[in-house]
Order: sequence, then C-alpha cells, then structure tokens
Amino acid sequence: REAVISPTGKAMTERIDAAREQMGNAIFKGWSQDELNIFVRLMQKFADAMDSVSSTQS
Repeated sequence: REAVISPTGKAMTERIDAAREQMGNAIFKGWSQDELNIFVRLMQKFADAMDSVSSTQS
C-alpha cells in the first residue's frame, strides 16, 4: 500500500521545512566551521548509538 501526500499536506511540510531552516540558520549563525564539524560528528555518533540501542531492543 502506498501513501500519497495531499497538496495541503505538501504545503504544510514545505512551511515546516522553511521554518526549520530559518531556525537552524539563526542557531548556527555565530558558529565557526570547526564548531559545526564537531557538532555534526557528535550528532552522527549519537544517531549511530540510537540505532545500535534500538536494534538490540527489537
């Protein structure tokens, strides 16, 4: 079975994406490239750990 998003739903997700991008730009505006790189590395480590925990919980 396939899910299809309605035009109204698509418009809503586009607004949410735009708001998320604005928030991210405001949050990371003053961060150096090194700080961003560290953040990305640590978030990936966190996501990998979450995947590991969830796969052992199933």
